[in-house]
Amino acid sequence: MQPSARVGGGVTAPVGDRCPQSCPNDRDDRVPPGTFLQALSEPGVRPPMDAVSHHPYPLTPPRESTPARASYIDLYGLDRLRAVLDAGYLRDRPVWLSEIGFATAATPEYPLSFGEEEQARLLSDAYRRVRAVPRVELVSWYLLQDDPAWRSGLLRRNGSAKPAAAAFSLPAAPTRWAPVAPGDPVRVVGQVRGTSSSGGTVTLERGEAGRWAPAATAAPGADGSFAAVVRPSATGRYRAVWRAREGGAVRVGNPFRVAVSS
Repeated sequence: MQPSARVGGGVTAPVGDRCPQSCPNDRDDRVPPGTFLQALSEPGVRPPMDAVSHHPYPLTPPRESTPARASYIDLYGLDRLRAVLDAGYLRDRPVWLSEIGFATAATPEYPLSFGEEEQARLLSDAYRRVRAVPRVELVSWYLLQDDPAWRSGLLRRNGSAKPAAAAFSLPAAPTRWAPVAPGDPVRVVGQVRGTSSSGGTVTLERGEAGRWAPAATAAPGADGSFAAVVRPSATGRYRAVWRAREGGAVRVGNPFRVAVSS
């Protein structure tokens, strides 16, 4: 027994067997996550837990809303998870996203897949979305290396790195994907991961004529997170580069696009 241990409960999948787009139907083999979490609040149930664990694997490409009658709760519907929890006894619990990933090949268990470059972009986009939800306390990527049954690894089956490996090490993304007017501010958020300290500097660089030029700088916080503002004059590619305060270490993130309206 460890009295100080924290317990996460629920461990719900993003969807049950009811049709996610137009539920309910006649299948009740697995309970949709919202229904399950609501049932935990029934008198006589209410299991003790310090946090709510959920696996919000995306069921569609990125979107900004979820159909009103949908039964699923994926990465792009975390507001629905918050609403379900706030309606019951778990209203004050933090959330652990204890499994999340984007597959680069379809499997029977997870038919949605993306190209490797898109996987890297979506990983950084997932970081900025989760960062905007203070209730989320933990995020765990699944998994490190592909296997035949699951292809969301940061590494291929032969051990070589996908672009997502660099994105995981230094995720960075604009907080808005819609085009902005020329010169308008665009906030970029990210995190330097796996360093021994929060020291060093992050430079946001813009690709120009075959080279990268500094556009903004930021100092990482204690957990490596940072934010900076760029003011693009035209649509272009940016990337985050972290340079250690001492020792000369450099880490380069994956490029991302900032769109400017014409």
